[in-house]
Amino acid sequence: MGLTTESQGENIVCLAPKCYSVFNGNEQNDGIVSLVNRMKGVSEKKANLTTNDYIKCLNDGCNINVTTNNLQMKMGIMSMITMEKSALTGIHNKLVVLSNGCCAPFMQGINADHYLIE
Repeated sequence: MGLTTESQGENIVCLAPKCYSVFNGNEQNDGIVSLVNRMKGVSEKKANLTTNDYIKCLNDGCNINVTTNNLQMKMGIMSMITMEKSALTGIHNKLVVLSNGCCAPFMQGINADHYLIE
């Protein structure tokens, strides 16, 4: 079994698995040369997202939406469906760390105080 390099650069901004941007340069100098932008489930060419969008999403936790078009056939009729998808979203922790060091699933509005530890 061999390993290959998909892409490489000086820096990477990774928001989640399969959602990253590889670039050369420094974000403080506006000298960013974007090499690769990857998003799971969103067309990279049509989204027109830049490395600065990834950095903004990581620092500010903002949501960036894109519009996608899909062709769908139902009962012999072809139609084009336009949907808005979240391309980049702010990352939240998927687990809550409890007082005994164990992890519990993340649920919106529930923090570690709501869990009963026996």
